[in-house]
Amino acid sequence: MATAHAPATDAVPSVRTARSVVWILIGSSLVVKAGGFCWDFLGYYVATGVSGSGHGTTAAGAALTVFGVGWCLGQASAGVLTDRLGQRTALTALMIVSALACFALTLATSLPALLAVALCLGLTMEAHRPAVSAAINDTISSEAGRTRAQAWLYWSANVGIAVCGGVGGYLAHHHGYRLLFVVNGIVCLGFAVVARRTLAPRAKKEDEEQAVSYRQILADPTLRWITVVAVCSMICAWGLVSVLPLLMTSDHLPTTSYGVAMVANTVAVLVLTPPLMRLLVGRGDTIRFPFVPVLATGSAILGLGMTVAAFQHTVIVILRNQSPSGT
Repeated sequence: MATAHAPATDAVPSVRTARSVVWILIGSSLVVKAGGFCWDFLGYYVATGVSGSGHGTTAAGAALTVFGVGWCLGQASAGVLTDRLGQRTALTALMIVSALACFALTLATSLPALLAVALCLGLTMEAHRPAVSAAINDTISSEAGRTRAQAWLYWSANVGIAVCGGVGGYLAHHHGYRLLFVVNGIVCLGFAVVARRTLAPRAKKEDEEQAVSYRQILADPTLRWITVVAVCSMICAWGLVSVLPLLMTSDHLPTTSYGVAMVANTVAVLVLTPPLMRLLVGRGDTIRFPFVPVLATGSAILGLGMTVAAFQHTVIVILRNQSPSGT
């Protein structure tokens, strides 16, 4: 009897452990977003500095541009590192580097130093996404299950954005920016520890021949168009954390107003994501609608919301025109 039941007994904990890893990573992603003050308040810090000794909105725009370039390079390189080093090693190393960049931001004052730190932040701030997505895909076999998990990841990230915008705006207004950056660095170090203790070591190179290069990906016409759409959508979405703060600064709105705008954007995401997910994925394991039209519709709504917000000058009107951004 004992021998017959041994395999079933061993199988249950392994399934639970795999699912718990996914939930731990989703929760950790939420915390990283909630503590991502360097990302959200970099433009404000470069423009205003400490006690008003900033470099102005032009310099802030330059820093955010460098940050964006680093973000694009960081996402591509993080995916490559995840494939070559494994999820645990890549995520741990990248989060440590991100923490060091956060701490460096508390010391940087000259514009060249701020630009260098902004590049490092862009390279590492969102580097956890490929590893977390890879862990979800490795753990969940069905397409509908992976879609639900990715929706929860997106949902939790926006909870973090709400916390980051609201709490960060308050703390920056009353205690300055450097406290935010120190907290951000500590959060990144915490994520590195969680990744090291939660994720399994890299498996042996038994399926290395199945690795797909970026050249192969871009050779597919559909993926090429999806890449173009994704880049255009992210340029628009990044306006929420780059151009919008500069516009609000030019309208003499305080950082607390930007925090309120971030909270409003996130509330829209939190309210709309569950019903939209039920519309996209039914009770079974089938996807109701193809992803390409859904992506196109969401991108159009995002572009419309940011376009209308660009012409507003008060907090109330800006809030009415915010739409889910996916940042």
